[in-house]
Amino acid sequence: MRRCAVCAAASATRPYGFHGLSYAWALRRAAELLGRPTDFLHVVLAHLGGGCSVSAVREGRSVDTTMGFTPSEGLVIGKRSGSVDPGLLLWLQTSAGLTAERIKEALNHESGLLGLSGTSGDTRDLVRASARGDGEAAFALDVFALSVRRGIASVATSLK
Repeated sequence: MRRCAVCAAASATRPYGFHGLSYAWALRRAAELLGRPTDFLHVVLAHLGGGCSVSAVREGRSVDTTMGFTPSEGLVIGKRSGSVDPGLLLWLQTSAGLTAERIKEALNHESGLLGLSGTSGDTRDLVRASARGDGEAAFALDVFALSVRRGIASVATSLK
């Protein structure tokens, strides 16, 4: 049986995603704080910053991550959408008339926290704006928190 090109390309991603150095450091630090070797740890690690992902690590090796073929897969982040229904992309092309290049630009530079809030993709700005009563900023932070919680729950199932 022949594998589809999409599946083959997706399976080529690395288990740590694009935050491998951050996760390697966090795993070593967790082991140090717990006084246990990394080879005996089963942990969920989160990299939350300008780019975000969650990774499940079993016995010192990443076994699952929220990141996919590109940094657009997974969690909602500053200017990237996170995971979206593939049907949306088809609808944007066929019904909204957007080109693939325009969709790519929107998903990678105009979506995520920036698109949800309408003002910023930086959580620090959104926390300040939310404290001042900005409902869109509060909504963007709520979506971000939900995305992170879903990511943690999802990869945690791989620690069995």
